[in-house]
Amino acid sequence: MNLLNVPEDKELGWNCHNFVGVATVVDENGKKVTGPVVSIKRINFMKIVSKFGELIFGWNGQYGQWAFRENGGAVMVPYAISPKGELFVAGGYERRLLVNDGELLFTPPGGFAIGNETPEDAAKRATLEEAGIYVDKMIEVGVGTCNRAFWLKNTTDNWPQTFFALPIDWEKLHTVDGKICLPAGNIPEIERLSKLVFVPVMDAMESKDEIATSAFAKTLVAFNKGLLG
Repeated sequence: MNLLNVPEDKELGWNCHNFVGVATVVDENGKKVTGPVVSIKRINFMKIVSKFGELIFGWNGQYGQWAFRENGGAVMVPYAISPKGELFVAGGYERRLLVNDGELLFTPPGGFAIGNETPEDAAKRATLEEAGIYVDKMIEVGVGTCNRAFWLKNTTDNWPQTFFALPIDWEKLHTVDGKICLPAGNIPEIERLSKLVFVPVMDAMESKDEIATSAFAKTLVAFNKGLLG
């Protein structure tokens, strides 16, 4: 097991708990690192928790690596249909500090549910926070998870990601510096997600963000079925 050093100024919001013993692993530089572990029913693992869910390193009952149980989440894909009947979907560029030294990834608004939020509530909140859009109409296009092997399904919570599509009238889009987007006044520049840009759906599918790719794919399927209108 390799451990990566998280930047000291990066607040991840996770807390370890239920420590009963220690384990020693080797970090990326070959240095031995000792840390606490927990044991439940003779299964050794370390559990990290936050308001977003549980991250479990160790044995999850089926796989001897790690597992994750989240509170649920949602992704909102703004879309517009061109005069030629082509599907355009929107995303912004989000910097992932722990991915490829802060690589920018093309992704639509979304995030984990907080507290007792429904997927719809989470989608609306994330879209307002990350894109400055108040949502009054959206279409559920499916559910999915980025990792089929290591997610623990929790039937009492929203699980795992619910994908929604948000219709935007083509007439409201403007071309700025060669990019199709909503007027700048409607989309504030924020820290985590850049201004939303509309691109052909197949171009959006080139994103390296697998959850984003899943959301775009679900939206494309709904479009092909005539569910988006």
